[in-house]
Amino acid sequence: MTMAIYLLTAAALTQSAVPVECGFHPKARALARLIIEDPDQQRLSLKCDGLLAWVAQQKAREMAERRHVSHMGEGGANARVVNAGYPLDKRYGIGMANQIEAVAGGIGDPEAMWEAFKDSFGHRRHLLGEHPLYQEQDEIAVGYYYDWDTPNVDHWVVYVARKDSGGETPLVLVSKPKSLSVELE
Repeated sequence: MTMAIYLLTAAALTQSAVPVECGFHPKARALARLIIEDPDQQRLSLKCDGLLAWVAQQKAREMAERRHVSHMGEGGANARVVNAGYPLDKRYGIGMANQIEAVAGGIGDPEAMWEAFKDSFGHRRHLLGEHPLYQEQDEIAVGYYYDWDTPNVDHWVVYVARKDSGGETPLVLVSKPKSLSVELE
């Protein structure tokens, strides 16, 4: 009996170690932990942000209501967090721009979702900070929404972003050699 109580308490402590600012749903917090603690994580630190968590949760719910997993919705990802009051780095575009959001659906288990994100080149690069732009991002939040009556059932939104530091340096992700044109991913 004592052992069972201890195991339950240890499990409860492990779950509560990830702050609610990482995500409102336990699955969201579990995915945030997996991203933060992944041995391949290139960022020196990632802290959770409650406003980003709220926006991520709203976006996950919106995808369920629209019955479609997509970066599109009510504006682009960057505009969505700015409109909610998050002081996003001003070097990022607003409009339909996205340097901060990963979305997915159809996978209910946080570990399986994390593996799927890592198997996607673009998501992996962003979420593990495998590009200098993404390495600067130091805040994270995850939204998770479940709705059995939707095609994907499980809806995930991950924001990894950076607040404005006052710098106005133009942001370039990929620059073509010997060319004045710039490609944004």
